[in-house]
Amino acid sequence: LNGAFKKAITASQQRMVKVYGATAGQVDGYASGIVVSKDGLIITMQGVYLDGQNTRVVLSDGTTHSATVLKRHRQLQLALLKIDLATPNFFELSDKPVGRKGDWVLTLSNAFKVADGVEWMSVNLGVISLRTQIDARLNERDVAYSGELVLIDAITSNPGAGGGAVVTVDGELVGSIGRIINSSETNTRINYAVPSSILRQFVNGDLKLAQATSPQSTGTPG
Repeated sequence: LNGAFKKAITASQQRMVKVYGATAGQVDGYASGIVVSKDGLIITMQGVYLDGQNTRVVLSDGTTHSATVLKRHRQLQLALLKIDLATPNFFELSDKPVGRKGDWVLTLSNAFKVADGVEWMSVNLGVISLRTQIDARLNERDVAYSGELVLIDAITSNPGAGGGAVVTVDGELVGSIGRIINSSETNTRINYAVPSSILRQFVNGDLKLAQATSPQSTGTPG
């Protein structure tokens, strides 16, 4: 691996995991995740695949570990996992926005579950299009996503990509790739990340957008 992005890609791969869980009908049983602490905390995308009893993650070294779902957030479609292992390679969560409109970014994820074991995540290159707010709903009851986000000019809205990392060319975490959102009006998907500052609030329990659901609560269809 050569080029201007080598350092950022290599460092990011070491801070990411592949997440596997239950399948239900046509719902995908896998996603991506990012390590956010030295003691095994992992952020991933919320989904029904986490409702089973066998949630597991595969680290960058290829080892598989059982994971516990600590909490979820319905509006942001986030889940916080924990594995019983020291994780010295992790993303720092900034308390301020990372990246500006027009900045180059790298997106890393296990889209379509093409990677396994020690294989690296897929990488795409894009730019930050806009920081904005959105209130996207599946119906009156179910929320697809509601809150601040970073729109990205890169194709990230694919099965398995949710929970992946969006980083600057210097390797700073812009945010986590969000769940797939389809527009019924335009028949298109948006490509976005949940900002790093929001992820930090989620982990620390500082979010005021809504109550985080317990691990036993039913997840929104993923």
